[in-house]
Amino acid sequence: MQKKFMCAINMYENVIFALESIEKEIMTKYSIMMTIALLALPAMAAMATNLSDESGTDWEYVNGADEGAGIRIKAFSESVKDGCVIENTYTLNGELCVVKQIGNGTASVRVNPAYSISLCPSITIKADAEICANAFKSWSKVKTLTMEVETPPALGADALPENLEKIIVPAGMASTYGEAKGWSEYKELIEDVNGVKATAIGDLREAIDISVKGRVIEVGEATRIIVTDMTGRRTDYGIAKRCEIGKSGVYVVSAGNRTKKIVVR
Repeated sequence: MQKKFMCAINMYENVIFALESIEKEIMTKYSIMMTIALLALPAMAAMATNLSDESGTDWEYVNGADEGAGIRIKAFSESVKDGCVIENTYTLNGELCVVKQIGNGTASVRVNPAYSISLCPSITIKADAEICANAFKSWSKVKTLTMEVETPPALGADALPENLEKIIVPAGMASTYGEAKGWSEYKELIEDVNGVKATAIGDLREAIDISVKGRVIEVGEATRIIVTDMTGRRTDYGIAKRCEIGKSGVYVVSAGNRTKKIVVR
């Protein structure tokens, strides 16, 4: 009887040991699975919110979004230590979209990882897009902004980097940017790709005199010459001291801050 009792006890202990082993194995596998799941959550969240293409640029739809007409640049996830470039168009969900806005008007353009902002020395904007308020205000290390758009885009309050030292614009457009709303606050920093400064052009304008000799218009000092005929056709001769009109007629000549109607015979 005693022998049977001892056998029963041994069986009970073996069962308990087996159950504890199974429990430990289950808990170990469960812990591993939970750890993997927790590690995967950030990646899953990124996949759910990411709208990036191969360039690493993040954006969202704006202005005619359902037709793929426009996007707003919100963030750059790639490193920007060699400079940040905003193109005019990007492909989003298989559609070619034009950049309509940069930033969102309340917060700056983000860069991931965030420390990249502190490494970025320059910004180049190729998009003819509104630069919203505060767009680059926090980009404290940016010294140079290059605009590859001839018409100054709308510029929101505090949109440019606080420590900006130079704004480079297309040839002959320094004065145009220097007089544009918002941009005029940065007039002393503006120069075109040829090094012509907006302030220097402004100083010359008072001395500009428009005259015509035969079919040649002369303005004395090099400045931007724009000639409009009576049909409204506009010809931009760029920065020059003189230009030649192809045929006789009545024209309106704009040079510097002066506008004059002339007759070419």
